[in-house]
Amino acid sequence: MFALLKKAVPVKVKAKLMATLGVLITLLIAVPTILSYRATINNTTASIEHELTVTITQVLYILTTEKAEQMRLIAHTVAGMPSVQDNLMFQSRDDLQTVAAPLYTGLKKIMPLNVFHFHLPPAISFLRLQKPEKFGDDLSGFRKTVVQVNKTQQDAIGIEKGVAGLSIRAVVPVKYLNKKHVGSVEFGVPLNDRFFNELKG
Repeated sequence: MFALLKKAVPVKVKAKLMATLGVLITLLIAVPTILSYRATINNTTASIEHELTVTITQVLYILTTEKAEQMRLIAHTVAGMPSVQDNLMFQSRDDLQTVAAPLYTGLKKIMPLNVFHFHLPPAISFLRLQKPEKFGDDLSGFRKTVVQVNKTQQDAIGIEKGVAGLSIRAVVPVKYLNKKHVGSVEFGVPLNDRFFNELKG
């Protein structure tokens, strides 16, 4: 039977069939290989990107921790001032600004401070020394550290974006007579080219 088919099929048709068969066999071998190669490349790229992200995050944490701790120390000093506690307790914005403005001016001379901010629970802006005309806005939608501090009454430090931009921030609770929680105070320095240049220097 095969012999009859062999005789019945013209030579040209047989050649085309053989060529087509050859192409199909090549594709059957090549396509899975290509797909497997692409999958490997994609997986490798994703793995490298993940490792780089983790490494960058770790490096940034190490580089910024010292600065954040410095901000926390200043924030605790201010939070411990009786005049600050009184004015935040009784929500005397003008009096609080009178007390805090000279501190802000003095600190600005020795560090690139861009945030000196008082909040009322749970996360309401009470006084921005860097922008005193802007207050009363609810920060709870994007300032997680402020919400956290006023909820737990524990310090929070880290890199966070706010109205003043991306900054290294320290937020600490303020307690009236060092007992009753009345809000929080925050200090921050911008995470910018100047900061990294200082690290290199």
